[in-house]
Amino acid sequence: MSRKRDLRRLFRGLRFRLTLSYAVLFTLLLTGVALAFRGRLILIDSSSGEEFLPVFWDDNYLALVPGEARDITVEYPASAATPALQVEAWNVARTGASVGGR
Repeated sequence: MSRKRDLRRLFRGLRFRLTLSYAVLFTLLLTGVALAFRGRLILIDSSSGEEFLPVFWDDNYLALVPGEARDITVEYPASAATPALQVEAWNVARTGASVGGR
């Protein structure tokens, strides 16, 4: 007969904090005719324009050749009220998109 141990004593008095975050998958597709060099991804608050930090990217500086698509995932805190994605590169003007599904 197995004896179950009461593990509640181990956690008595300890406090835990749970942090909620979101993860979003973006697909970037270069439709131009030239290489997009040193692309940078930025997650901003669409109402204030301020950059959200901390955010965690699969890859945040990249290069794309014409016709190339790349899937990038970003994880950010749930406190980010109205996130939007901005993409810029050394030879590509800054462009953006809102983050759906919120």
